[in-house]
Amino acid sequence: NRKRFNEMLKFVMDKKNRIDAVIVYSTSRFSRTGTKSFSIIDELMDRGIPVFSATSTYDARTVNGKMMQRFELMQAEHDNAVKSQAVKDCGAHALRNGRWIQQVPRGYDMKTTRAEQVIKVTEEGRLIQKAFRMKADENLSNEEVRERMRGQGLDLSKQNWSNIFSNIFYAGYFAHNFLEGEIIEGPHEPLVSLEDFQKINGILSKSHNRGYEQKF
Repeated sequence: NRKRFNEMLKFVMDKKNRIDAVIVYSTSRFSRTGTKSFSIIDELMDRGIPVFSATSTYDARTVNGKMMQRFELMQAEHDNAVKSQAVKDCGAHALRNGRWIQQVPRGYDMKTTRAEQVIKVTEEGRLIQKAFRMKADENLSNEEVRERMRGQGLDLSKQNWSNIFSNIFYAGYFAHNFLEGEIIEGPHEPLVSLEDFQKINGILSKSHNRGYEQKF
C-alpha cells in the first residue's frame, strides 16, 4: 500500500531508465517487513541495482554486507512489531477506561481533551434512534427504513443503514480490533437497547442468510 514506494520500484525496474542504485536514509526506511523484503532487494540486485543505506557503512554488494543488510531489515521488522504492540496495548487500555479512540459513528459528536472525553448524540442521532425503533418494532427492511427516514430528512444509502444497524456502538458498547473480540460497555448514550439491537441483528441475519457481523 506504499504508493510512492511502488512507483519507485516500477521506475527503477523499467529497463529504459538506467539506474545504478537505490539509496535510502536507513534500511528501515526501505522496508519494515523483514524477510518479505528480501525478495525485492534480491530482484533489484539481479538487475544490477543495489540498495544502499546512507547511515550504514557496509557495502550491500558483498556477502558480509548483504548479511548486515538483512539483519537491519529484520531488526526494523522487530522494532515495528514492538511499536505496533505498544499502540495496541495503549489503545485497549484507553477503551477499557471508557475512552473511544477513533472517529465516532454518525449520529454522535465527540469532544476529547486530556482531562475528559464527552460523546453526545446529535440531531441526526435522534433520527437514527427513530430508525432503530422502526426496525425493532415493525420488522422493516433496510429499504423500507431508508424510504421512511428520507421523508424525515435523513437520506442515507441502504449500505449506510446496514452498517448502522450492525454497529454495537449504537447500543452503548465499544467493539474494536484492539480488544480482540471483547465487548465493553461505553459511557455514551445508547440509541437502541441491547435487547432490540440483538433482535434487529437477528432479523438482519435471516434476511441476509448469514450471521451477525460486527462493524468496527
